Amino acid sequence: MLTTTNGTKLLHMAKDAVQIITGSFPNISSVCEYLISQGQNVILGCAAWKDRVNMEDTLFAGAVVSRIKEHFDMNCDSALAAETLYHSAKSDLFGFMKQASHFQRLARYGLEEDIRFCLTPDGANVLPILRNGELVKEK
Repeated sequence: MLTTTNGTKLLHMAKDAVQIITGSFPNISSVCEYLISQGQNVILGCAAWKDRVNMEDTLFAGAVVSRIKEHFDMNCDSALAAETLYHSAKSDLFGFMKQASHFQRLARYGLEEDIRFCLTPDGANVLPILRNGELVKEK
């Protein structure tokens, strides 16, 4: 199940892109393998929170950059910054996230285990692709 507010906004903003896939740590390998196999230019769009940068999206973008950069020409300061942040946090993503405002907001609702799941690589390794206005599972 996917629930999102800012993610939906981002999907609508990117609706004219050639192709849109969605990713997070639980499907990071599927995302990276797919991006590499396509051999096309990649834009990592971070959904953010209330139109502001957030830690979890930036960490995920950095993890993707780290995994795929040898297959692409990368000349982007934001990608480099995201990758640098990811490398500084990757040994304990959950611990690192505790300083993030979004973590603190969700923790007040008792969602720490949900956050831990969302930071765990490959726990739900499927690839959602936007087709005809709907997210569908890539075969």
